[in-house]
This record gives sequence, C-alpha cells and structure tokens, in this order.
Amino acid sequence: MTSAAVPQSISTGGLTVAQMLNTICSDKFDLDSTTSPYKELIFVPSLPIKIRAAKIIYQGATTGTVAGGSVKLGTSADDDLVAESTAFDDAATIGTEVDLTIASDETIAAFTPVIVTWVGVAATQAGEAKVQIDYAYVA
Repeated sequence: MTSAAVPQSISTGGLTVAQMLNTICSDKFDLDSTTSPYKELIFVPSLPIKIRAAKIIYQGATTGTVAGGSVKLGTSADDDLVAESTAFDDAATIGTEVDLTIASDETIAAFTPVIVTWVGVAATQAGEAKVQIDYAYVA
C-alpha cells in the first residue's frame, strides 16, 4: 500500500495566520421585520479571534423611517461586546456601507458564537441589509 505525500506546510505568502484578515457576512435582513430582536448566528470560530472591522451593507434601498431599527455585534454571552448598537439609515441606497463602531478589542475565545442582533422597525418600510465582519485569528 502506498501513501500520498502530506504537505509539511502551507504557503501563506509570508503572512502568519494571525496577520491574515478573514471576512464573513450575515444573511440578508429585512429591516421591517416584526421578529425583533432577531439574533443571527454568524459563525463559531475554531481558534481565538479579534474583530478588526464590521459594517452594514444595504442590499435594498431604504424608504420611510427605518432609523428606529438597529444592529449590534457580539457573542452569545454579551450581545454588544464587539460593536454597540448602530441605527439604520433612512436614506440608504443599494450598496451603501456604514461602519459599525468597534467597542472592544477583546479576544473572542475559540468556540464562542459570534452573533448579530437585528432590531427591525414594526411598520411597513422598505430596505434590506447584511453585516460584513473582518476578523483575524489570534496567535
């Protein structure tokens, strides 16, 4: 029986795992959702991470007053640990990006769920958005 060669290392272009930035996005959320607050599991990292940036990306133009709704980013234990609540933009067009203010530079432990908490507006308004998260593994 012959065995296949097992690579001893993976080329990362000279970067360490901790230096590489990774990106993940939430599902699209309807801003006038009446299921509020809605907690969405984004991912569960297998290694410790730090969130480097996060933003709302509008997938549909907003109409009416949606600023009563908001989004925040955190963990299952502390839902605004990473980014505090940010209100939706009443006049956002498709593709508009709004940075979330990163509230903590804390390391998120391995196997800790990272969640987005959405608060929709309870009226018939138009608009959809997703959250994009940039993170790095901690060495």
